[in-house]
Amino acid sequence: MVLGEEGFFDTLYPGRYAVRAPRQVAKASLDEWLDAALAKAVKSLPFDNIMSPWLDTTERAEIDFGSAELKDGSYYMAGDALMQQSEGVGRAVLRRGKGVVGGKTLAQFERIKLLVPVRDALRAVYDADLSQDTPAAKSARKRLNAAYDAFVERFGAINKAEFRYMRPPGPEMEGLRAEAREEARYIGAVWEEGDFDSSDMVRDGATMAQIARARKAMREAAEDNPDMFGRKFDEGSFNPDDVPDKMLDKRPNIDPFIDDPENYRLRAIENYNDITGEHSKTDVFSRNVISRQQEPDIRGVEDAMLWVLNQEGRLNIEQVAHTAKLSEDEAIEQLGSSIYRVPGTENQWEISDRYLSGNVKSKLRMAKAAAQRDPELQRNVDALDAAQPIPLPPSEIHANLGMPWIPTETIEAFGTEALGLDSLTVKYMPTMATWIVKGDESSAAARTTWGTADRSAPKLIQDALGRQSPKIYGPRPSPNEKAPL
Repeated sequence: MVLGEEGFFDTLYPGRYAVRAPRQVAKASLDEWLDAALAKAVKSLPFDNIMSPWLDTTERAEIDFGSAELKDGSYYMAGDALMQQSEGVGRAVLRRGKGVVGGKTLAQFERIKLLVPVRDALRAVYDADLSQDTPAAKSARKRLNAAYDAFVERFGAINKAEFRYMRPPGPEMEGLRAEAREEARYIGAVWEEGDFDSSDMVRDGATMAQIARARKAMREAAEDNPDMFGRKFDEGSFNPDDVPDKMLDKRPNIDPFIDDPENYRLRAIENYNDITGEHSKTDVFSRNVISRQQEPDIRGVEDAMLWVLNQEGRLNIEQVAHTAKLSEDEAIEQLGSSIYRVPGTENQWEISDRYLSGNVKSKLRMAKAAAQRDPELQRNVDALDAAQPIPLPPSEIHANLGMPWIPTETIEAFGTEALGLDSLTVKYMPTMATWIVKGDESSAAARTTWGTADRSAPKLIQDALGRQSPKIYGPRPSPNEKAPL
C-alpha cells in the first residue's frame, strides 16, 4: 500500500521513482493530508487476522498459476480490443493522441498484443508442470514456442536492449556533489568548496538548477579568461570528471509491457547478451524446470524454528510447534534462551539474535517495566542486562562541529553562551548538504575575540560545520584576481 502518487518524477534525479502527495493537496496541508491518509490506511488493515494462512512455496505457486483471475495491471485481449485490469475492472487501453492521457503508441500496442499470448502460454506451462500433467504441459509448451517465435520474428528478442550514454545534467551533478559533501561531514573529512561556493544561493532559496547554471557560468568564464583566478578553475573536493556517464537502458520490446505484473517472467524465459544482442530460449521451452518443494527433514525443535523462519520470515511459535509435532508450551520450553517473548504481547516471540541486538538500552527499560507486571519477563531483563554495551568514557567521545548527531540548538547555544555572540541561528539544508549560519556580525566577540574583520565568528562556525578551510580573499596585482591570503 502506497500513500500518494507513484511515478518517475524525482526532482533531484530526473527519471527516478518517487512518491508524492496528490497534486490537489496544497503544501500547507501536507501534514493534515498525510495524517488522514495514514489513519484511513491503518483502518483498512484486517486486525482480526492480519497474517494469511501459512502456505509452502508449492501451494503458493499452485494458487498463482492455477487461477484464471487477472491480477491488477494485467493486459488481456477481449476480441480484437486490448484491455488492462485496473482496480478489479477491465479497461480499454487507449491509443496515444490528442486529449488522451497515458495512451500507447501503435508500436507499443503491437508489442503488447503479441506478448499477451506468450505470458498466457507460460502460465499454462507452469500450471501443467506443477500438476505433473504431461499431456497438458506438452500442449502448453507448443503454444509457448509458437507465441515466442511469432514475437521474435516480428520484433526481435524480448530483452532487446538499446543503450545510450550521456553526462549527468547539472541539477543531478549538484545532487551528487551534495551527497559527497554529506559523506565528508559524516566521516569528519575536510571539505573544499572550490572557487564556486553555493552557500549564499542556498541561503536565498535557489534551486538545484539555478545553482548548477551559476556554477557552469563561473566555470566557463574562468575557461574564457585564464587571468580570472590565475589558474585553472578549482572544483574543490568534488570533481565532476570522476562521475561516470549515465547509461540509459531502453528495452523497446518489454518496456511497453512493464505495467503487467508478470513482465519479469517473460524476461526470465530468454537468455540475452546485452553486448552482442545474441539471444536464446531457456529450458522452460523444452522441459519442466519447476521442482516441487520437498518435505523438510525435521530432527528437533531447532530445525523446526529455522524452517519456519525460512518460510515465513518471522518466528511463528504456533507453526514451529506444529512442524516439530509438539505443543506450543513444549516448543517454547525446548527453545529456551534461543527465543524471548516481546514485552506487552501474549504470544509474540523473537529469536535471541534479534531481541538482544539493536537498541538494547531502550529494550531493557521496556523489559524492566513489563517485568514488574509479569515476572516471567525477568529472563528478558537478565539477558538484556548482559547484552548492554560498555559505556564510552568522555575522553572517547568526540563532538566535532558538523557531526550529524549534534542538534542545531546545541550549536546555537554554543555560539551565544560559550562564545558570547549576541545571536546565532543555525540551519541545515539536507537537500544540498549545506549549513546556513546567521547571527551577530558586529560585536567584539564576533569580529575580534572569535573572528576577524574579514571573517566573522558566524562565518567561521559555518566553515567548521561544513568541514571547510576558512579562506579570506585579498587583491593580487591584477584587479580581476582573487586569492586566499
